[in-house]
Amino acid sequence: MRTRLGIAALLSSVALAGCSPRARPGAIAPEPEHLAHSIAALGFPGARRAFQVGAGSQVWSGEVALRWSVTGEEPPDVSPIAFEDDGVPGAHWRASSAAETLEFEAAASPRAELGDSSLELSVRVTAWAGSGAGPRSLALRTVIANAAIGPAIRAWDAARPPPGLAWRGRDAVGAGARLARVPGDCERSGAGDSLVALIRRTLAPGERASWTFWMPAYPLGPRVHASARDHDAVLADARTRWRERLDRGDRIDCGAPRFDRMERAARVTLLECLEREPEGLAVIGNPFQYRDVWLRDGARALRALSLCGFTAEADEGVRTLLGLQWPSGAFLSQRGQLDGAGQALWVFDQVASHPPDVALARELLDPALRGVGWIAEQSRLSRGLGLPWSGLLPYADPHDGERVSAPLVGDDAWAIAGEEATADLASLAGRDSIAGACRAIAADLRASFAVALAGTKVADVPPSWPGPGEDWGNLAVVFPTRVLAPTHPRARALLARLRARSPGLACYSSPDSLHSYLGADLAVTAMLAGDAGAADEYLDSLLAHSSSTLGQSEIFSRRDGDFGRNLPPHATAAAAVVELTHARLAFELPDTLLLGAGLDAAGWAHASLTGAPTRFGTLSVAFARPARGRFVVRWSGVDAPVRVRVPAGFALTSLAGDPARDEGGGWIALAAGAHSVTLIARPAAEHVR
Repeated sequence: MRTRLGIAALLSSVALAGCSPRARPGAIAPEPEHLAHSIAALGFPGARRAFQVGAGSQVWSGEVALRWSVTGEEPPDVSPIAFEDDGVPGAHWRASSAAETLEFEAAASPRAELGDSSLELSVRVTAWAGSGAGPRSLALRTVIANAAIGPAIRAWDAARPPPGLAWRGRDAVGAGARLARVPGDCERSGAGDSLVALIRRTLAPGERASWTFWMPAYPLGPRVHASARDHDAVLADARTRWRERLDRGDRIDCGAPRFDRMERAARVTLLECLEREPEGLAVIGNPFQYRDVWLRDGARALRALSLCGFTAEADEGVRTLLGLQWPSGAFLSQRGQLDGAGQALWVFDQVASHPPDVALARELLDPALRGVGWIAEQSRLSRGLGLPWSGLLPYADPHDGERVSAPLVGDDAWAIAGEEATADLASLAGRDSIAGACRAIAADLRASFAVALAGTKVADVPPSWPGPGEDWGNLAVVFPTRVLAPTHPRARALLARLRARSPGLACYSSPDSLHSYLGADLAVTAMLAGDAGAADEYLDSLLAHSSSTLGQSEIFSRRDGDFGRNLPPHATAAAAVVELTHARLAFELPDTLLLGAGLDAAGWAHASLTGAPTRFGTLSVAFARPARGRFVVRWSGVDAPVRVRVPAGFALTSLAGDPARDEGGGWIALAAGAHSVTLIARPAAEHVR
């Protein structure tokens, strides 16, 4: 595991299906493009490369590019890329001019003959002439090149320098390996850095003609005899495989169709960001430039996979993280990022408890205890040094995130979360005495954290104990680390400061740089503190900056949507979408299940979640609003106390169903064993009158 998974540490000093009916196969849901370039990933779980579609009429394997144009004309208008209505990553776009239109349909699918971690791509190009008088002479030009145009990342394992290109019949080849195949009716020319395939065709008004282009993710050597499959076969295979994979997850209806589409796209991104390593599936940060493992990204992605019910993928992925444990016991994926020490322990418990898996908990417990031991030793070594933050983790320079060399608040918050998670893991494994010892260690670190926080010179929570740094790990002090309560004055002040600086998405480093997931934890914090609309506000802000396939960029310009070489989609941003969409309907506290915490009155009409793993059991919950003043929620599969949120803007007048208690503040409490409650409520304004 010291091959790919250790690279970052060594090199840097750092169910698809909702409950709504499935759309017809091939249907396209066009979405607006809010980023500077329309780019999408065509990959598959386990593949070691993904194809980049865009910018423009281009596909790129990370080693070979195919791009299309019509000769003799001004550059056409190229539409944003669209995926299919049911979330399947089949890419569709158009290039239009006054005389003709090119329609593109691209799909990627695994194929055994190419290897267990490779893909093949098929692109169908359909040209059709406008309805003007007379036939139209078309010259479709295809360039095959060893470099892409626009923002593109060369694959980490691509040949360097790129080989010279040549034709061998219909195949473009380089260094004796097949790189792409073009239709037989092409005029072929060129050599060296690029090749050209030209198709000439006369089209009558309204006539259509189609051609298929094929490319493997990796060059095919002479020993690989796979031929290009028919386009319809590749597309059908991709659809079948993706639907089968996505249908393994839970089923969610967010109560808002716009969020359903985001959540489906997030699942696709999370699954595409699983790469097959010899040790198992590894969670990577992005299908293009981040094909490596970072604990801060992997932990969030694995929790999101668990929440969605992708249990097999999460179990395999969490075992792969064991390769990031150092001999000292610390978990570290990038030098100086000590937050990983707690994040690894936290995600061990998240995966083992969603759903509860005693065998997995026992398997992960020993590595987790070694991690707790490292944290405890660092805490011991820092005591007695006379520092205001003694008893906590040492100085670190993450070369990212906080961008400061200092003792970091987020490192300690995650350490506390990791120790408490290991206690939960030990309890699940039936090791209660060990659980008690872990809780005692966590309590000591909490006490040191509280003393250090009281000694800071700010009213909220700073990035580092001395104060300087960019906001990063400190934003997680309420959720998910649970170090502070949502209503803690410092948590409220932190939320107010960040919202004042940038309503909606958080900005990072400069006011022009928006970050897709940095503020997501604060949205959960606000929701838990009583702001029922916080999750919706964040998701709507993210939707207003999403790509046309609803893939999220990690960081981009507020001004023009430019993302530089940090291409979308990003795994942690996808995890944030899953986190928020699920939290609106069902959210777990350590001993209580919250239902409807982020739903408005409209969302109650048909929101539901079916087959969702929780630490209390596999949850199914359905919300309904059968009449104007009646809100009904029914649930099953869990054994835990439940609190139900009265929809924002409404005041409770009475309750029906299982015994329930009005706690005030908009919350209804029910004991374990309850399965339904009906809220009779009026709009708050009417209630006041």
